[in-house]
Amino acid sequence: MHTFASFVFILISAHFLVEFVQHGVAAVAVNFTANAETGAMMRRKKRMTGLLMSWHAQTAIGAPLTAYNNEFPFVVSIRVRRTHLCGGAIVSAFHVLTSSVCCMDVEPLAETAATVVAGSHRLLESDENEQSRKIASVSIHPRQLKVSGALYAYDACIAKLGKGLRLDETVSPVPLQPALPYMGTRFMPGTAAASLVCAGWGSFGPTHAVLSNYLQRMVFRVPQYEQQLIACRDIQGFDLETMMCISGSPLLGKHMCRGDMGNPLVAASSATGNVELVGIASSILGCGRTPTVFVSVNALADWIQSEISNKLPVK
Repeated sequence: MHTFASFVFILISAHFLVEFVQHGVAAVAVNFTANAETGAMMRRKKRMTGLLMSWHAQTAIGAPLTAYNNEFPFVVSIRVRRTHLCGGAIVSAFHVLTSSVCCMDVEPLAETAATVVAGSHRLLESDENEQSRKIASVSIHPRQLKVSGALYAYDACIAKLGKGLRLDETVSPVPLQPALPYMGTRFMPGTAAASLVCAGWGSFGPTHAVLSNYLQRMVFRVPQYEQQLIACRDIQGFDLETMMCISGSPLLGKHMCRGDMGNPLVAASSATGNVELVGIASSILGCGRTPTVFVSVNALADWIQSEISNKLPVK
């Protein structure tokens, strides 16, 4: 009897030992994953803090500065026969958002001579992280309409790639900003998060027609509602519901110019720790002149998500 009781006790103890080991391993695995995620989040937050400080410390507002390597992993160069035409923003592994005007030039050449180059810091030399993909097709916003001169309403286009990009730290999509900065609560005037940044390879002005070899960034302050109305009051067809009016410094002799169409305008969100896409360079009112009209991503969000989710190219 004593021997039988001992045997039962050993079985029960073994059972609880197995349960403890299984749950213990699972707990360790969960903790390891959680620690890895926390580490990634901390690294991202540290990187965002660095960007915020760098952008906010830039006193020459509207002046171009050479970007750091991999500072803008979502920025691409849209090229026709290896020549830079426009900028663009990666919104998925298969999709790039740019200006509809760029796609008007690209569409007849899709699948033949039009390409997207991602992961590149320079135009004239290849970078080790560079990825080149052919543009399979383009989709212009259904409400796109020329309203005056060079100004288009809903000036947006999705370029679909024939082969998906390989996503990593040097090539990655940019999240969409769901609300305009001056309407949202995450961007408070006078803070680092109130900085808007545009990146691209455009030329430095009418007297410098050559494109920049190195990716440039330009920092702006979030304009208030009244400031945008004043800056763009003379632009026929300007619509503050779907467009953003961004003014640089004409004294610095640089604003948007040739090669800057389609450049992404982003803001660093202190709430999420992400850089978020706010707009796309739309109408450039004379090379090197200010202001520049950006189409608001807030007005495009539903269409962008529809294009990404419903029309994925076949791999």
